[in-house]
Amino acid sequence: MPVIRPAVRRLVPVDLRARVHFRLVGTPGVSALFTRFDPAMRMTRVTRGTRLVIDGYPRSGNTYARAAFLYANGLDFPLSTHRHSAQSVKEGLRRGIPVIVLVRDPRAALASGLQYEPGSTPRMAMNVYRSFYEGVLPRADEVVIATFAEVTSDFGQVVRRCNARFGTDFVPYERTEEAEAEVVRMIDEGAKLAFNPEVLDRVTGRPSSTRRSADEVLSELTPAEQAMLAELGRLYDAVIAEHDRQLEAEAGGRHGEVGT
Repeated sequence: MPVIRPAVRRLVPVDLRARVHFRLVGTPGVSALFTRFDPAMRMTRVTRGTRLVIDGYPRSGNTYARAAFLYANGLDFPLSTHRHSAQSVKEGLRRGIPVIVLVRDPRAALASGLQYEPGSTPRMAMNVYRSFYEGVLPRADEVVIATFAEVTSDFGQVVRRCNARFGTDFVPYERTEEAEAEVVRMIDEGAKLAFNPEVLDRVTGRPSSTRRSADEVLSELTPAEQAMLAELGRLYDAVIAEHDRQLEAEAGGRHGEVGT
């Protein structure tokens, strides 16, 4: 979610804030206007100058991917991220811009998100998850799909896949100790601008030893919410099936090149 002043965060209930925000970013036409006129949505804008869209459901590696990409390609690179809406994916495709969609299984994404925003309800978080994946699924074969594990372990390979798919020449991120230290610094600096110091360890977009496990968080779901979670798992599996097809096609292409 975009930067929101701490005072506003305290005054407006989390669920209401999230409901309004995701309704705005998820509505065709309204989404583009919202991102154009809200300064906090600057990084999410997709314009004729945008060269790449990277987006995913919250807590799916969005912040790490942005920092790693900008570290490798320059801080002034015209990149769109963090709208957390299928509308940014569709807008990027409509403009002929390469798109990378970040995906994460619902159990891990929801458990992380519910700790990021303790006042959010599981039902609200699951509705946002469903909206994103239902919007992306029909266009999944037109984008590069990258899992959370791929982003956080070898984001450079994700960029290489993007280059091969779209004919781009983006600089792949090379995961060195120096690079990782700088990416962590970039993530932390961004978090400090948006949040009070006492919540930084909870909200920062990098691993934290203080977060509870997915099993711990999701054990508190009601039976109806557990059923919703199972439904989201099937939706995620459908997107992952396209991800796996992409990897198979890419492997087949590489083998063909070797054999020529």
